[in-house]
Amino acid sequence: MCYGLTTVQVKELAYQYAKAQGILPKPWKEKEMTSKDWLLGFMKRNSTLNLRKPENTSLSRATSFNPTNVSNFYSNLERVLEKHKFKPHMIWNLDETGCLTVTNPVLATRGSKQVGQVTSAERGNLVTMLGFINASGGTIPPVFIFPRVHFKEIMLKGGSTGAKGISNPIG
Repeated sequence: MCYGLTTVQVKELAYQYAKAQGILPKPWKEKEMTSKDWLLGFMKRNSTLNLRKPENTSLSRATSFNPTNVSNFYSNLERVLEKHKFKPHMIWNLDETGCLTVTNPVLATRGSKQVGQVTSAERGNLVTMLGFINASGGTIPPVFIFPRVHFKEIMLKGGSTGAKGISNPIG
């Protein structure tokens, strides 16, 4: 399961399978899905599954990571490093990630570290986090961009030491 299924999707899929096999219990017909009790029993019988919150992945990121793009990236990186002779402490990576305030759990294999979910920023509020690290392992505290007109320090309460916060009306 690359992306996992929500509990509703699992119940609908099981209903469709039972219907196709001609073994559809009467109580399932009304809602066109299995019952919550069936789902709980299914999860008990399949102990390799558990309910997880997926990590959001943009559609462009999910489709851009392919062998051609990766090969081109490393070819370009090699040329730049040969030309400029950068030292590891001079090579920085800034990664931007959006933290949505709303995600629904999905069924995934027990022990899986990460479950993806392709999303748009249309559900919930999107807080952007910028993380910084250099090639020798040095870091700079993160920066959070809040979708507001005015930033308030209370928004960082309980956050990373040294974290900075800013606001932007459009996030």
